[in-house]
Amino acid sequence: MSTAAGASYIPFLVRRGVPLINPIGGHQKLKAPKDRNVFGLLPLGERNGESLAQYALDVLKAKRVAIFNQNDKFGTDIRDGAFDELKKRGMKPAAETTYVPSDVDVSAQVASMRKANADAVICACITKHGALLIKEAQKLNWKPHFVALNTMGDPIAADLTGPALDGTIINLFVAVDTMKHPKVQEATRILAKYYPKTKPGYWTYMGMAGAIVFVEGLKRAGKDVSRQSFIEALESLGNFEPGVVPPVKWDRKNHGSANVIGFANWQGGKLQVLKGW
Repeated sequence: MSTAAGASYIPFLVRRGVPLINPIGGHQKLKAPKDRNVFGLLPLGERNGESLAQYALDVLKAKRVAIFNQNDKFGTDIRDGAFDELKKRGMKPAAETTYVPSDVDVSAQVASMRKANADAVICACITKHGALLIKEAQKLNWKPHFVALNTMGDPIAADLTGPALDGTIINLFVAVDTMKHPKVQEATRILAKYYPKTKPGYWTYMGMAGAIVFVEGLKRAGKDVSRQSFIEALESLGNFEPGVVPPVKWDRKNHGSANVIGFANWQGGKLQVLKGW
């Protein structure tokens, strides 16, 4: 599922009252839902973009920030959040470049951002194109700070990018296996037991997050479970800590995701957690 696909089929599920937990994407319909059957766990795309810009400016002290984003709702929501954060500070992007998922070459985008003399690049992208971007920059010996979406925190990013990934900052709204959080460590043990060939990472923890909430909802709904009783059970969670994603606070009026975002740094093929939850 993606942001665009998820937003498109919400009305179908709403008409049938089918509960939807943790739809993957950053659109408001998915992550700050008004529909009673939808429960979001991930931050809004705009919040992600804001967090990436804040890190680039406040921690890395970047002066010229470029944006590299996927040219659809997934990427533009993040771009908009980053753009608005820059605007609040009287700044504009040094350069803005986009790609489409079918692209196999981003050299033109890298050349444009390099020409703009960007010292930080916000990467609102999927893993493949983040890897293409960073490897192309390495080939040109261009060394800005890369501040990337959590999708670049999956182990496949290290497989695709290699040592060029070192120093890349990742925002975290899904766990990484180096976290010391006890629930993350428990999830990693479960994964190792039942799927020993699967590396723990963004996609595995994402799936486990939905399952953790689903099981807790079933426990609270009791033996005679219906769609309605299950939805009511999820609304009763209150402050709930899945562990593999930041804590959420759900009730009758709020099914939205947490606002907490962490950060990590790629070094030697491993993510060093800088801030968790």
